This record gives sequence, structure tokens and C-alpha cells, in this order.
Amino acid sequence: MCTFAFCAAQSFASRVIKRFGVLSLAAMAVLLAHTALAAGPNEDKVPSLVELAPPVPNSQNAALLYLRAFHLYPKDRSASKLLSDFISLEGARANALVPKVQAVLQKYGKALDLVRRAASMPKCRFPMNWQTTDRFPYYADLRELARATAAHAKLCALSGRPHEAAADLQAGFRMAKHIGEDPTLISVLVEYACIGIASRAFLSVLETAPPSEKDCEKLNRTLAEMDLNTALVRALQGELALSMRAPQSASSGQASGSACIGGG
Repeated sequence: MCTFAFCAAQSFASRVIKRFGVLSLAAMAVLLAHTALAAGPNEDKVPSLVELAPPVPNSQNAALLYLRAFHLYPKDRSASKLLSDFISLEGARANALVPKVQAVLQKYGKALDLVRRAASMPKCRFPMNWQTTDRFPYYADLRELARATAAHAKLCALSGRPHEAAADLQAGFRMAKHIGEDPTLISVLVEYACIGIASRAFLSVLETAPPSEKDCEKLNRTLAEMDLNTALVRALQGELALSMRAPQSASSGQASGSACIGGG
């Protein structure tokens, strides 16, 4: 096993676990902030949604490729459960699912190619209308693609292809980081869910077919780039911004200038 990568994985997992505890406190902080804002908001001190999630040029925007990938994989609950089971199980029980997983992942081929390309891009900004109630229709698709990417990484490891497994793990973690760029608590929660999916596959890959030292170093750099603190602070600021602007939009009957955020 690559000890370097294993230690990195353990350290990162510890940070994630601690952050989940912080999230429960963050949710309480948001509720308290909502109450405080009702008493007398100071709008000048709260960043706007555009400042927190500025538009991203199309050439740098991973969201455009993710959106294409959403249309290229089967919407099948039984397939989703199969992939989840495969990621979670170990030993003979996981091996027994390999033929079925191979058949399912063949249907994800084009979607996973797009995910890998998207994950390599620097930024991610989905088109957003903050005035609608269904603001995040893409999170379910992203979780499904995270699941397929992790399952493919584990399958590669079981097939003796550690380099491909490491590349898929890197794509999975980078996609999670992209999700956390939305300035809301739900985005952080989904980011952590996708980190959890990738982490389970990560530990399995390290046990089954350890990547090379070079691939381990790439994975470690990817993990080091995942700034969970910044994502959480941005999410809290976004919740405050939404709280302060919602009453204004309701009273004026018009969308504010920060309502729509997307690629440029």
C-alpha cells in the first residue's frame, strides 16, 4: 500500500468528520442570523450573491460539461443501489457484484468521460435563479455521477488498473470541490456526501491495487486543495445574503440584480 496516500486519506477523513460537527452548529448559526436580521439587518456588511458566486467564463466552467453528462446516464434506481452496494462492500461480496457493475457502468461510459473532463476544469458555476424554490435540481445528478465515478475507480482497482482508479478518485474529489462552490449550506452538505462516496472507494483502492507514488502525490495535492473552511464560510454568507434579499424581492415583486448566476 502507498503509505503516503493512506495517511493523507486518514487525515482528510478526520477533517471531514470534524466538519460535520461544525455543520450542525452552522445550521443553528443560520437560524440565529435569520432572527437577528429580522430585528435590524445591516446589508452593507453582507456580500452579495454575485460577489460570493461570480459568473465563470464558459471556457473554464465545469458545469457546462456536467449538464451534458446528466443526459447520458441511465436514471435507474436499481442501478444506483447496485453501485452503492458495490462501493460499500468488500472482499467476496464486492467481487460477486463485479459482472453486474461492469454491465451497468458500460451505460455510463460517455457520462464518465465528461465528468473526468469537467473535474479537470478550474471553476464550476451552474445557471441559478435564486428566486425559485427549486434552486438545485442538479445535485441529485451530481451525486449519481459521483457514485458511478467511485464505483468505476473500485472496479479498475479490482481489475488491476491502479492508474485509472487513481484518476477516477481524483475526478470524484474534484467534482465534490466544485459542488461546494455554491454559496449555500445544502451545497456543502452535498459536497460532503460526495466526499464520503469517493473516500469509501479511495480506501478500497488503496487496499486492493495501490496507485504509484506519482499518482498518490497527485491525489494528495487534490485533497490539499479542498478548503472546507472557506466553503463553509461562503455558505453561511450566502445564507445571510438570501435571507436579506428575499423580503426585498417579495415586497417589490421583482427579482433582484443578484438573482441569476451562471457561466459568462
